[in-house]
Amino acid sequence: MQLAKFFTRPREHFYGTYLQGKRGLALWYEWLNLIYSFGGSILDAQHGWEYGDIVVNSPQNIAATQQYVKLIAFSPPDTLNYGWSEAQSALQQGHVFMGLLWNDQAPFLEDPQFRRSQARLVTVSFLRTHPHRSASWKA
Repeated sequence: MQLAKFFTRPREHFYGTYLQGKRGLALWYEWLNLIYSFGGSILDAQHGWEYGDIVVNSPQNIAATQQYVKLIAFSPPDTLNYGWSEAQSALQQGHVFMGLLWNDQAPFLEDPQFRRSQARLVTVSFLRTHPHRSASWKA
């Protein structure tokens, strides 16, 4: 949140992040990334391969959703219309500092043929439950 706020410069058409807020799969998967990073889940089960009751209102999921909504302030004005392609385009064109995308999009962000900004791609995992999360900060 602090980085998104720091890099948001609306007068320059540059924003700290974006949200893939268009109704559809991009929004669903982006939200899942956030709830998992808050320790949440959508199933009440011990393991991912097990079935369980659907849970959307756990304390972790609510906190993640509240954080997600706060990010709107640091996103382009049309961010609630973004899907995967609009998010990728915002990064390629240098309109946002950071955002979540699938790793198969990395070549399109790194290849000078496809990007207009001089930004470089950095991949970081922030999952609190990931056993090697401290390694995410190592370059």
